[in-house]
Amino acid sequence: MVNAAIILAAGHGVRLGKGKPKPIVDVEGFKLFQLPLISLMRVGVRKFYIVTQRRIISQISRYVAELGIKNYMIIINDETHRENGFSFYLGLKAAKEEVLFASMSDHIYPPQVPEKILRNYRSDVDVLVAADADPIFVDIDEATKILTEGHRVLRIGKQLRDYNFVDAGLFLVSRRILPIVERFVRRNFIVRMSSIINYLVDMGRNVYVADITGSPWLDVDMPRELRRLIWGDAREILNELIATANSMGVIE
Repeated sequence: MVNAAIILAAGHGVRLGKGKPKPIVDVEGFKLFQLPLISLMRVGVRKFYIVTQRRIISQISRYVAELGIKNYMIIINDETHRENGFSFYLGLKAAKEEVLFASMSDHIYPPQVPEKILRNYRSDVDVLVAADADPIFVDIDEATKILTEGHRVLRIGKQLRDYNFVDAGLFLVSRRILPIVERFVRRNFIVRMSSIINYLVDMGRNVYVADITGSPWLDVDMPRELRRLIWGDAREILNELIATANSMGVIE
């Protein structure tokens, strides 16, 4: 059973235009970063490593406690300009578990997404990437694409011309990749999650996709995506998360 997760919640949210860091943007009584936590709690995650900015530590702690989560660690990223892969590195370095989820805090998905990843897990896999061949609510031009051979990842990146999946922002990772990730961080100032994945592929590690095609999810990066989540066609995701939170008793 996978019972731990790294949450990458150090984004500034400039493009979202809400005047506050993206993780604590309001979404109908929730904060944005709480939504993936609800799905992960449903599938058995009980320990959270939350990587965030120093200036919102107290808010993050309060909102984590609101979900009834008692076992968590706040990890400060004072170099957010180094991109999301640096946050992932900080979280992986702090974690003790051998296998754990890693999730973007602005990718919103129902519990069926981590459930599908768990069904695809094998002990020899170093990284499993949640991947969608036909995303319902995602702008492909803005998305991170994945090229695979079968289910093995060959390349990942926003600029790929040849691809057969889109990255859904949720991963299952083995902590044994930490030395390789550390090497990459030492050699590169800008550290994107996709760059880490490509480096692992280049090093011959076992990086695969878990096919989540058919499951709804949304990357909330711009005001239009937030509107879709709250008032638009992606509202079904939010409704399911609210129902899930109610069923677990984490909200009144």
